[in-house]
Amino acid sequence: MRYFVLTATLALCSSLTAEVEMVAPEKSAQELIADGPVIAAHTLSAKGFTLNVPEEKKQAISELLITMGENSPLKLGFKKAHLQSLGKQIHGLPTLQFLAYVFSEEKLSEMMVLIHQSSFKWKPLITGMSNGLTKADEHGDLEPKLAGFAKFVNVDYSVLKKKADAKDWEGFVVALIQNQK
Repeated sequence: MRYFVLTATLALCSSLTAEVEMVAPEKSAQELIADGPVIAAHTLSAKGFTLNVPEEKKQAISELLITMGENSPLKLGFKKAHLQSLGKQIHGLPTLQFLAYVFSEEKLSEMMVLIHQSSFKWKPLITGMSNGLTKADEHGDLEPKLAGFAKFVNVDYSVLKKKADAKDWEGFVVALIQNQK
């Protein structure tokens, strides 16, 4: 079976674009119109920052945050092994990519607000994100991407820059959360 690829770029706002790659089996024009294309991949970007999270990691992030957000601490205790497995699946993903994906998805943004309200849920999550942001900063990976990231998540760059300069990673993530409310 042969496939064709059509790529389109959509202007979402002055600084944010989406590139959508559509893949559909070779069919007649009428069949394609009836079936519609299948979105195989998409990339969102702002100048200086591009969201690039593999689909399997997106699924693991979604399941992890929704499980944490929607369940009580008691229920989470019974799901600890599964949550750790999900964490291992997203290991290695740069923290800015994680955060950009989370705050580009309404449901996941809502889960972050809920998770932040429970210290039991929040502490392990912010510890992992803080470690990742510290490593990115130490390797010089954070500063060059920060302005583009701020545009991407629609948060004032100066707020994030101030938190990053102070190495206040919890404040950095809380600024993202407060922007969602």
